[in-house]
Amino acid sequence: RGNATAVWTDGHGGALTTTSTDRGITWSKPAPWSTSSTGPEKFSFVRLADGRVLAAWLENRSAKSAATPAPQQLYARILGDTSPTADVLIDASVCDCCPTTLTAFPDGGALLAYRGRAEGEVRDIRTARFRGQTWDEPRPLNNDDWRINACPMNGPRLASDGGRVAVAWFTAADNDP
Repeated sequence: RGNATAVWTDGHGGALTTTSTDRGITWSKPAPWSTSSTGPEKFSFVRLADGRVLAAWLENRSAKSAATPAPQQLYARILGDTSPTADVLIDASVCDCCPTTLTAFPDGGALLAYRGRAEGEVRDIRTARFRGQTWDEPRPLNNDDWRINACPMNGPRLASDGGRVAVAWFTAADNDP
């Protein structure tokens, strides 16, 4: 095995990736993970069973200006895929500052969890399943109905063992943390 991937932000609104196939002795030249991205934030990534690396991140590609803000969006892609359609919009309205989380499954798929943002400032946790090539529609993990007109600054966490998954998240629905 000995494969490794490193991902980081470049300080100028982009994200870079580099890989090693020899246990970190040598690394590929750093390159942007997406030529379409305008400023990835709160990214997560996971190595899939077939060796590919799946990344998910928050970004706002639809903002017209600071005066007319648009919701933060959630994107995903397989790192190293250079096709123009490699970036997949998973959810068009997510919480601006809560991190994403990914976990991989033995079947080559993965599960993505994140804090959504619905009308009325509902900030419940959502999940989306990656099935090796395609994504299922996002769905609520639990309908907490947490309404907060601010960013809670915390997202969910995932862990898996084979096909079993555990998820933990904070909520303060009805002012009851």
